[in-house]
Amino acid sequence: LPDWAVAAGYQSWSRMLLLWVISHPAVTCAIPATSSAAHLHDNLLAGAGPLPDDALRERIAAAVAGECLRRGRVPLAPNDMARWSS
Repeated sequence: LPDWAVAAGYQSWSRMLLLWVISHPAVTCAIPATSSAAHLHDNLLAGAGPLPDDALRERIAAAVAGECLRRGRVPLAPNDMARWSS
């Protein structure tokens, strides 16, 4: 996780991204897939984390895009990122 994400109170990518998803005004329910008890536990702990505001949502979206590029994966198109961050 980036230092700013830890400073904002996030403890893992999965917790931060689950909170990012459920903080979007159009989302009424999130059902994350999991393949292990450890993942389930991490998802449950997201419920105690802070919901990101609009500025932090944009920063999270940019961090995910950068991480995807670093790993040689294709991030969402910029228009998709903008739609999901606002």
